[in-house]
Amino acid sequence: MNDNLATIRSGCAGRPGVSTILAAVRWDMQHKLCFRDTRNRKGVSFGILWLLRALRFVIYLVSNLAPSHPTLASKETKACAVDAYQRSLRPYHGITLSSVFSAMVGQVPRREKLLKATGRGEPADVVYADMAQFVELAAPIVDTVHQYFVDNGLNDTWKA
Repeated sequence: MNDNLATIRSGCAGRPGVSTILAAVRWDMQHKLCFRDTRNRKGVSFGILWLLRALRFVIYLVSNLAPSHPTLASKETKACAVDAYQRSLRPYHGITLSSVFSAMVGQVPRREKLLKATGRGEPADVVYADMAQFVELAAPIVDTVHQYFVDNGLNDTWKA
């Protein structure tokens, strides 16, 4: 995510009138700088696309951890992470990255430890409320920008 943010920041520097994510994507489309046009994996819109995918993973993971989730509420973080990965990043990862993810998901802390670390001492119900607020605020924005990519043929299926 940090690499994508750095790519976006540096790529947008010096672009007049580019002050939003969608303006940056429109600039790339207008100047034929999108991945579909250049196959450049270091472009601004490509960085935004992968940042969106990563954010969707985080949103799905946090949503999966919610005690109200219909199927994952009682599951450990590993199951929540695997489901989030399958829904967000897996379609765009080749065999190597999928294997790396499988190894990494084994390192995900158990639910209780994760809540303690992210909540900084707050009770679980407070942490869950914060998680719900994050999903409520972030998901519509990420979904809107993602849909813009889909609608404009920018959701490239290239596998990393």
